[in-house]
Amino acid sequence: MSKVRTDPVLSILLRRRFTRFSSHTNRYDTATGARGDAAKRAPGLEANLALIQAMFGENSRAISTLTQLLQTPFIAPITPALLRLDPTWDPLRSDPAFQKLCEEKQP
Repeated sequence: MSKVRTDPVLSILLRRRFTRFSSHTNRYDTATGARGDAAKRAPGLEANLALIQAMFGENSRAISTLTQLLQTPFIAPITPALLRLDPTWDPLRSDPAFQKLCEEKQP
């Protein structure tokens, strides 16, 4: 976590990834006139957003994004088991809201 904040190269790469995500979402909305939930359009991009939010210490935003993804059908869905086992989500493990997500059953 602190490595992200102190490593300028990693920080730049993550910001570029987030910018691409935002750009993709804005283009989609403009092209289709849609104003729906981004997770329903591109769950993979939303998962990347949750990862970036977690890495930058925006835990409540990351958990909110993950909550939406847990309810979104997708080819490679986010599941409570994945959240429990994947070390990617280690920055969120101490948060009680994240622990609750890990216990919830997928609908």
